[in-house]
Amino acid sequence: MGAFVAKVSVIIPVHNTARYLDRCFGSVFTQTLRATDMEILAVDDGSTDGSLDTLRRLVEGRPNVRVFHHEASGSASVPRNVGIEHARGEYLFFLDSDDWLAPNALEVLTQMADETGSGVVFPRRALVDDDGHAKKRSGFQKTVRGADVIACGAYRSVNALKLIRRSIVEANHLRFPTGYLLGEDQAFTAAVYLLSPHVDIAADETYYFQRWRGDGSSARQIGVRAPADFWAKTRDYIEAIVRYSAPGHRRTVFLQRPILGEGGLRAVFGADFTTAFSPAEQRTVFDEACALIRPIWNPSDRLGGGGVFHRLLPCVGR
Repeated sequence: MGAFVAKVSVIIPVHNTARYLDRCFGSVFTQTLRATDMEILAVDDGSTDGSLDTLRRLVEGRPNVRVFHHEASGSASVPRNVGIEHARGEYLFFLDSDDWLAPNALEVLTQMADETGSGVVFPRRALVDDDGHAKKRSGFQKTVRGADVIACGAYRSVNALKLIRRSIVEANHLRFPTGYLLGEDQAFTAAVYLLSPHVDIAADETYYFQRWRGDGSSARQIGVRAPADFWAKTRDYIEAIVRYSAPGHRRTVFLQRPILGEGGLRAVFGADFTTAFSPAEQRTVFDEACALIRPIWNPSDRLGGGGVFHRLLPCVGR
């Protein structure tokens, strides 16, 4: 195993999802891609529902699967980072432990990346209920090869549930930021996009089935509601864009989501801002946001918005 190099490393963070693991891991074990071409890195994040025991049962007799365990960290960032540290594949694929893949997903995605040299390949996704019935399908309905991430609109999708060339991640020491429950993949994914020569979209069929839990218990359904969390993830997102892009149109396009989007600064400086932060904390967050935005946002680009958010306008030269 020491010299083993996989085509793809499938990284699966696990936290209290024991009842979903058979389907998730079964969908990986039955891939049309040869088992010798993939490794599976399951990282248990302090589960208390027996998930670790389930993992140990599932991986028995499978030499291409490794299981790791650590104390609960509060998000998918730490287990994903553990997976990255141990990955040996040419590509990384991040799979949530309550989701599952089509049988040919990894074969199609890796073959496309091999042919085009893209840094990221998007699998067409469907949001499904516990019975597998589609609630919503991915906005990408057309297969695209070797496309600019802005021109094809893919930059708007900032989750990490994609095939990513590992050399980009390692050469730039990319890792997921920690400290908040949801949105941890935005900064990471934006950095990968900006460092990739181009991207692919595999949309001939649905390759990734993203579970919408009937009990509303998943992190993405619970969501991030604390302004402090909105600020942390938005700050990380903006800083990643600035670090990996030069001033100009490309950077401005990427910045529109965290600065103008509903889940970015608008959420930070929304109706809950004055109640969520003490006066001193409000001042600190406001000053940090101004210092971050002032040198990077083009004053000709309208910020708009209302409430406390309008106070940022003087910081960007308007």
